Amino acid sequence: IADPGSNDVFEAGELQNTNPPYKFRQAHCQEKHMDDTLNTDFTNCPTSRQDGATVAYVKAISWQMGQDGINAGRYGTVTHCFVRVVDDAIKPWDSGALYKDIVIWQLPLGWPINLGWWGWTQADEDTVVQDIYLIHNQNWMTSQGWPETTTG
Repeated sequence: IADPGSNDVFEAGELQNTNPPYKFRQAHCQEKHMDDTLNTDFTNCPTSRQDGATVAYVKAISWQMGQDGINAGRYGTVTHCFVRVVDDAIKPWDSGALYKDIVIWQLPLGWPINLGWWGWTQADEDTVVQDIYLIHNQNWMTSQGWPETTTG
């Protein structure tokens, strides 16, 4: 386990072909760190949109399965973006966020807008999702058989 005070660069490869426990990574406004230990330091958490992350005028493009689009976190703002990914395009999972003026070209896996998973227990309040333009939905893996299925 790395020194909790270290600030080395996170590489996605750290999670591939390995099992927990993962290397320590400071959680940002989440209850647990990546190594599954409890987070007790919430001093870095934004308390308003002025403090949250801003993602603007970004093109998020991927070609491989399992590569998500954008989640700006609690009080994050995502505007004027283009997302073409092979998993969930935008993930407004955290309270107080704003997702606006986004163009989505959804590829075969995931959802254009993923509002969370069944195991998520943190409150998601006052998030705004507005003016989202879905220009293509090639989501044939997740919604196989659509429109005949109830989840399509």
